[in-house]
Amino acid sequence: MLTGRKFAAKFRDATAREAYLTWSAGQMFIYNESVLEQRFFDSLSRLVAETERHKQPVRKECRIERPKPDQKYAHFINKAERPWLSQVPSAILGIGAFRFCQACRRAAAGLASRPKLRAIKDADRHLLLTRDYFTIEPSARSGWYELRFGSARIPGGTILFKAHREFIVPAMVSVTLTSKALFVSMSYKEAEEERFPETEKEMIDRLQQYSEEELIACGNGIDRGVVRPVQTSNDPEPYALTKDQLERIQRKERQRRHYQKRMARCEKGSRNRAKMRRKVSRTFDYRKNVINDFAHQTSHALVADAKVQFFVLEDLQVKNMTRRPHPKYDDSGKALPNGARAKAGLNRAILSSGWRKTEEYLKYKAVKTGKLVIKVDPAYTSQRCPKCGRVERKNRPTQSVFRCVSCGFESTNADYVAAGNILMAGVKMIREGRLEPKKVKATLRGKPARATTKKLGPGRADVMPVEPERCPGTPGCQTRHEAGSPSIEGSGH
Repeated sequence: MLTGRKFAAKFRDATAREAYLTWSAGQMFIYNESVLEQRFFDSLSRLVAETERHKQPVRKECRIERPKPDQKYAHFINKAERPWLSQVPSAILGIGAFRFCQACRRAAAGLASRPKLRAIKDADRHLLLTRDYFTIEPSARSGWYELRFGSARIPGGTILFKAHREFIVPAMVSVTLTSKALFVSMSYKEAEEERFPETEKEMIDRLQQYSEEELIACGNGIDRGVVRPVQTSNDPEPYALTKDQLERIQRKERQRRHYQKRMARCEKGSRNRAKMRRKVSRTFDYRKNVINDFAHQTSHALVADAKVQFFVLEDLQVKNMTRRPHPKYDDSGKALPNGARAKAGLNRAILSSGWRKTEEYLKYKAVKTGKLVIKVDPAYTSQRCPKCGRVERKNRPTQSVFRCVSCGFESTNADYVAAGNILMAGVKMIREGRLEPKKVKATLRGKPARATTKKLGPGRADVMPVEPERCPGTPGCQTRHEAGSPSIEGSGH
């Protein structure tokens, strides 16, 4: 499995920063020159094709075939015009051509667009280093490491980064300088056979050998809601956003509405409108970053529990749950209230809870740790009593309180009760050896669903007319259901 690490970093001194800027500029220069060369041959090929299309003779010596992308870069280097290129190792310059060929292969495979020119700015740099041009050693400070780049002929500098996780020194390291910070990224392959020996079916077969009490002890049911985004069956305390995060999200929401009003008053195509659009985008980015951070931290805390071997989630259809309500009209065609405003607030709360992100992060982190994630049918998990098993809507008098109308069981945390029911449903699935939930009919207490009739407008029939059947293959034949018409057997057809 391909995994990666990304650590925040900083330059040791100004010399390291200057060397980094020079090396990254060299790589970007070779990349951009390769893009310009490809554009030249593309335009020349189109010119030749246009000439041939108009039946104009083209001499054989003028026919030029577009060369395939390669990693040749020496013809781009002119040290007389650009003496600073002599301060960059040739292998580092060659990586610029290598990245161009990679971009061409991705474009040919349909994974990305065609290579484009990249602006060389001090606030947006990217440097790719091979193993021959960098070393990583522990620093004197605890948790910090030194990335020294350079060669015997051309010195570089030292970049300090703090590693919050274990890592392996890879064959290539990427150093990115943005307008906000400096980052060191690395990727390498892990041994999947050693770390992930079991498949889902094998884990199910192993867990089937456990008793029900053992499965309850090593499982964790997860209930996702709006007030409590993540509630587990192992801990009554839910996982939720902090008060500070919620206040910041609300503040960003107010800023977004303010910027949108200002953008509406700006002239289309003006610089002020573009500026307001960027500000609106940043407010959305903040909410997305907060949700991603919450999903990462929550999923990491869940899989870190050593005694838990499987997780049980509800099979929620978030896309269907966040749909807008259909409009309602009266007999005269006037629009009626359909609760769209209240539903919009609920949809916004659901999307801000990070249900989908938490599920995605939990799945891949569970695979890394050799744990199982299964889904169960969410029907009546919040209305079922864990003591007597009675399903009743009145068991939830409020959002937070659960009180069984049959046995009197009561709890002030209804989501905690729902998480326990989800866990029991998962235990039942494991005991049966199933990986997919059974789709049960949406009925309450085993009663069949009540038949409903479609309300039609005034003057419309209750039953849609059915087109009468006609004899096949005979145009203009009478219908078989008309009075006095002969049957098919006696019609002679």
